[in-house]
Amino acid sequence: EKAEVDFSADLSTVPALHSARVLRPGDKVTVASYGPTVKTCLDAAAVAAEEGKSVEAVDLRPLAPLDLDTLAAQTQELVTKYLKR
Repeated sequence: EKAEVDFSADLSTVPALHSARVLRPGDKVTVASYGPTVKTCLDAAAVAAEEGKSVEAVDLRPLAPLDLDTLAAQTQELVTKYLKR
């Protein structure tokens, strides 16, 4: 028996496979990881949040090609916030 395909699904929100994605926003530090270490980073960000620290977690997804645009944008955002203090 074959499954039905849902053609009404909105695929515009699905991130491209070749791009990194921010899994948890934060404004103190950015932690980037891939593969099985993503869960470890998310767990660490959750512990930091319990201690009142805001940690951003970025899933690099593929390493080749590395999505330097997303990584640079996220770190630039933090640097800009830091310099405005």
